[in-house]
Amino acid sequence: IVTTFGEDKFALGSVEANPLALLTNDVERLSITSTGKVGIGVVVPEADLHVSNSTGTGEIKISGTGNGFVNAALVLESKDDNNTRGGGVFHWNEARSVQWYFGTPYDTSDSFVVNRKDNAIAYNEDGAATSHSLFIIDNAGNVGIGTTNPQSLVTIEGSNGIVVAGTAEATYKGYLQINGNGGTATQGGG
Repeated sequence: IVTTFGEDKFALGSVEANPLALLTNDVERLSITSTGKVGIGVVVPEADLHVSNSTGTGEIKISGTGNGFVNAALVLESKDDNNTRGGGVFHWNEARSVQWYFGTPYDTSDSFVVNRKDNAIAYNEDGAATSHSLFIIDNAGNVGIGTTNPQSLVTIEGSNGIVVAGTAEATYKGYLQINGNGGTATQGGG
């Protein structure tokens, strides 16, 4: 263990390629590997920051009391001048056979997507590519479902069509109303 004072900092660690651990009640709670990966609740972290809870839900909480536009935030910043790298959140099941992603896609970081990819077997960043998009909002505010290139305010493509469902108590059990300059068209079901 090395402790030093100098340059306005206090250092605690190892001068060799050894991990560092903090314990409470004789249990390792925080681990820092020799390569700098940090684990909370996990001895061998698999990412730059890995949080795990072996007896419940692993959580990260960010809170604030500011009175500005945002009082708590998770900031994802892409260090890419070409505006082509994505940034977002991945989620997959334990078997890693299904991967979900939401954020800005790899192909262009100037839109927002919700993606799903089957057979992701291991962590795979290409799940962030627009080719896996189920839903996209482009930089003009156009929304695409079933397409990665919406050409109007809402573009829906696919062979399953659109289903509008209502309840038995409703006047119309399901209806679609389209308003435009030429008037209103309503299609109702009963």
